[in-house]
Amino acid sequence: MPKKRKQQSSRLVRSVLTLAVLAVLAITAYAGYNFVRKSYANEQKLMSGEISELKISPDEEIRQEAAKSAKLEYPVDKPLKTPGQIAKEAEASARKMTDVKFNRKLLAEQTSDAIKSFKEATPGHNIEFMRKNAIETVKGVYKGRDGIFVLVDAQKYSIRDIQDEYRYLFDSDLATIRTQEKINELKTSFKDESSRYFEENRKRIEEEILASSGYMKTEGGSWRAKSAVLEEAFDNLKLQKEADRQREIKKIFRKHKLFGIYAVTPE
Repeated sequence: MPKKRKQQSSRLVRSVLTLAVLAVLAITAYAGYNFVRKSYANEQKLMSGEISELKISPDEEIRQEAAKSAKLEYPVDKPLKTPGQIAKEAEASARKMTDVKFNRKLLAEQTSDAIKSFKEATPGHNIEFMRKNAIETVKGVYKGRDGIFVLVDAQKYSIRDIQDEYRYLFDSDLATIRTQEKINELKTSFKDESSRYFEENRKRIEEEILASSGYMKTEGGSWRAKSAVLEEAFDNLKLQKEADRQREIKKIFRKHKLFGIYAVTPE
């Protein structure tokens, strides 16, 4: 009987000890869980606080910064005219200027002068010409021709001795050819100069209108609307700021880890 009671008592003690150990383990586990939970929550709080400090700039503020970086005065308005309208306006203005400066009357006057300058010599009128291998200019009253000779005052000069550029004075066919050559030269020059004058002014006027209508010249030489330049600068700057913000968030994520090991997600 005493032996049986002793065995029962021993079992009771073991049961009590087991329950005590389990209770201690449960309490320890609970305390550990609370510690981990609080530590995690604390890291979350710190992380969220740091992330919340990474402010997202308002679009208006970004636009102002973008305008400054693009060297634009803010606010930037949209263009007053389209490039097509500006091109037409510049072309019309340049054409008007060209028509005034290079008019048909001017060409007619120049043509008339050309005809007079290569007119065949008329007997009884003063003429002058140069002979080949001669220094002095022959001057006098033209008396006409005698075969291959040219009569000037009381002198005779062989037409073969007269320099080529003066031969037209005594040859009607050559005078006509030289006159036509000069007229063609004048027409070509007139056309080339008027075209150059038109293009120079068209370009100048177009750039002046572009500059006053909301456009700017890029480093590459092309013209773009200031509003388009601003929008591009704004988009790029906004993307850059968001990329910078995401990099900072990743740094915060790497910084806040539970016990320096386990990743923590923000609240």
